[in-house]
Amino acid sequence: MPLLKCPDCGGAVSTAAESCPHCGRPMTGTQDIVGGRRVQTVEKTAKKFKGWILGGTLAFFAGGILTVTGLCYMNTDSDSLGRKLLVVGVVVLASGLIAGAVAQALAWWHHG
Repeated sequence: MPLLKCPDCGGAVSTAAESCPHCGRPMTGTQDIVGGRRVQTVEKTAKKFKGWILGGTLAFFAGGILTVTGLCYMNTDSDSLGRKLLVVGVVVLASGLIAGAVAQALAWWHHG
């Protein structure tokens, strides 16, 4: 059986082995064999992208709440408050949508 090099310790590991006999690193599970070589696919989304996506989502929902609240106040005696809430809500909603979309695009671009 062919031997592979362990990515952690550099020891020789059989292609049939479940884990490295030297360091115990798992050698199966998330791995595929491509062109006769064992390949492990790892997808990572950086925390900065996750933070931007979360922030954009929260801003989107907060903007939606402000927009609906502003629309509710438009038909009452507090018409000027309703307009202010509506404008702020639309701006926050749009900002959240843009921030979330840009973060998704950057995460996709970064990871190919």
